Amino acid sequence: MLSGDVLRKVMFFRFGGKDARTPRLVGAFILTAAVLMFFASVASMFDNWDAVKGVNDCLSSFEASDYTSEYSVQLNDCRTTLFNKTGLYLKPGQLKPTLRQSIQVLLEPIAMVFFWLAVLFLGWLMYKSGDLVLPVEMIVREPKEHEYKKK
Repeated sequence: MLSGDVLRKVMFFRFGGKDARTPRLVGAFILTAAVLMFFASVASMFDNWDAVKGVNDCLSSFEASDYTSEYSVQLNDCRTTLFNKTGLYLKPGQLKPTLRQSIQVLLEPIAMVFFWLAVLFLGWLMYKSGDLVLPVEMIVREPKEHEYKKK
């Protein structure tokens, strides 16, 4: 090997082994929990979307000319239902959520869907840990001869 050449080494890291049962068991539990939470977050996303659409229908069923005590009770019921389902509070006098508010309500469940997909992937990696081999390349560079003479 000439001075200043680069030597490349590849190391293989094996996680677990053929007889390793604990990583597979933990991976199976993570997979099960992640699948359940993934479906729960998808259901939450659709529930929030239905709540936003439902409050528009609920609030549009009232007429402003029919402003009675029954109207204010039904209006507060619509607002309370929306707040309890999504955490979105409509300001006094606001009859429907804005586009920004509607998107804000949906962003958290969508982020949770992606989070649980990532956990699902990590659980799958742990479950398959007996077969998981990661190649890592190591580059070794030897210094040139004139670098030794300067010191």
